[in-house]
Amino acid sequence: MITQKVSQEELLAENQEAQFYWNKLARLNIMCGVFYPVLCQTKKTIKNANLSPLNACL
Repeated sequence: MITQKVSQEELLAENQEAQFYWNKLARLNIMCGVFYPVLCQTKKTIKNANLSPLNACL
């Protein structure tokens, strides 16, 4: 079995499908790293919100 090492740059330059999925993974990495913590904090803020003004109107 012959094993040929190909660099990531060469693979992405030659293979459009690999480039497509690499971009998908990069976008997912950004979403998880940036937006997910913000969403978790927003959820925590909403969950711990003081609802007494709303209850007074009901």
